[in-house]
Amino acid sequence: MLFCTPTGSTAQNLSQGGGILFPSFEGIEFTPCGISTNNLVRNLRNSICIPKGLDITLEPSNSEELTIIADNKEVFSGLYDKIIISISDKYMIKLEDKSYSFVAKIRDKLI
Repeated sequence: MLFCTPTGSTAQNLSQGGGILFPSFEGIEFTPCGISTNNLVRNLRNSICIPKGLDITLEPSNSEELTIIADNKEVFSGLYDKIIISISDKYMIKLEDKSYSFVAKIRDKLI
């Protein structure tokens, strides 16, 4: 499972088949990875965009260990009871050049 903010949507998320989020979107995109779907097992195949204010709660279905990686660094490894994913009220100010255009950059790199 991959969870990303708009900042991360044009990197790892895009390579996993997820979409691109505009920088102004306040939320998280959930993209399932390594999916198997057949007549017995039905899984989500596409990304879901979850707006700020809604939390995602993950609860284990078995007692296997889990590893959480954030920005390519392991932040947790082990057993868990519950994981809650949400958008923080804290934010970081990002300085941008006025000539920067998100749409133009996406067009130049992907189209």
